[in-house]
Amino acid sequence: MLRKKYFAIALFFILASCQMIFGETISVYGTLGISKNILTARKQPMKQNGDFLVIDITDKKNTLSNLIECDKLLITEIDVIYQNILNRYTLKDRYGVPYKRKFVATDKNGNVKILKDFSEFKYVWDPDNPHACKEGKWKGYVAFPNIDIIEETFNLKLAISEYNTVAKIIEKIDSSIIMPDLSNIILLYENPYQSHKNK
Repeated sequence: MLRKKYFAIALFFILASCQMIFGETISVYGTLGISKNILTARKQPMKQNGDFLVIDITDKKNTLSNLIECDKLLITEIDVIYQNILNRYTLKDRYGVPYKRKFVATDKNGNVKILKDFSEFKYVWDPDNPHACKEGKWKGYVAFPNIDIIEETFNLKLAISEYNTVAKIIEKIDSSIIMPDLSNIILLYENPYQSHKNK
């Protein structure tokens, strides 16, 4: 009986010590994407524990600030991806060339940049099209933006899912904050290039 009592006391002090070391935490299933870069750069206490990312929320004010920055970044990423999707048939931008895919990147300090993807355009054989190349190896081909609609749609869904995950953590930490739910964003896929050809 005495041994059980000492065991209970020891367990209490172990748990109390853990609480002092780790404080309050929230566990997120899986791993965050670009948000984790921001949290790491802002020195947010967290650790990967198997399939869960454990975030220390003891300093609620600082944690909220970090998480809100994450969702701001994700809104930027969602907007950039959405612009890629909308411009996937833009054959001439303001510089007279096909639209180039853009993407969001962060450096080790958490600075956010919107960069252009300079991979090769997609070429479609259509010699009668006024936008077809007039010379060179792509003569008779129309250059389309370097955008893969399947990849962009997948990335958009991931970004929205991550945004909503972070938003739910924010609301759980502070119930007075209500974050917009982006789950119901509807994409209208239209092929203006095909519409132009049919006119």
